[in-house]
Amino acid sequence: MNIPNLISVIHIVLLPFMVYFALQGTPFFTLLAILFLLFSALVDITEKVRGRKKTTISFLHPFSDKIVVLTLLLVFVFQGVFSGLIFGIFLLRDIIIGLIRMIAARDDVVIRGELYGKSITIFQFVLIFLILGKSLFVPLENSLTLVIYIFTVVALALGSLSILHYGYVYAKGLRTRRELGKVVEQERMVVLANKKAGGY
Repeated sequence: MNIPNLISVIHIVLLPFMVYFALQGTPFFTLLAILFLLFSALVDITEKVRGRKKTTISFLHPFSDKIVVLTLLLVFVFQGVFSGLIFGIFLLRDIIIGLIRMIAARDDVVIRGELYGKSITIFQFVLIFLILGKSLFVPLENSLTLVIYIFTVVALALGSLSILHYGYVYAKGLRTRRELGKVVEQERMVVLANKKAGGY
């Protein structure tokens, strides 16, 4: 197992502990949830910095990040501290993007939208930290609520833009492939004959 896949497995292994700690609702367990999440994020960041010079790719990594983020946000929905509607929009965005990427892969259309995915995931991680921290820093509750609102709006905006970006790039790439296909079909074949060799 390569290191990126190992990091992804660590995310998944730590997730049940973070969920349990978050569900307890006490300052002590909330602090533990923050520390576990912080450790998971730092390990992830360290691997990404180290992996910039590497060519090793983890198939699990994008899914592990999303699983961690969406699971914890779902916990907050059940606790009544996060909007179920916004969670549904986040989930729907990931489903739509996944379908577009799957269809694009089938049609051999390359879509490069890593920046959107990474940015949204970062904003969602920050949201989780803020929501957990809100219960610890009660005097800052109003300020943190405003910051949470801002990060949520930005994440929603990035999500909407990413859907438009993926859809546009896919449609453009598909049109380009079809046009190139027509050119190849209509191109005349030139056969050079060598009389001395008695063949072609």
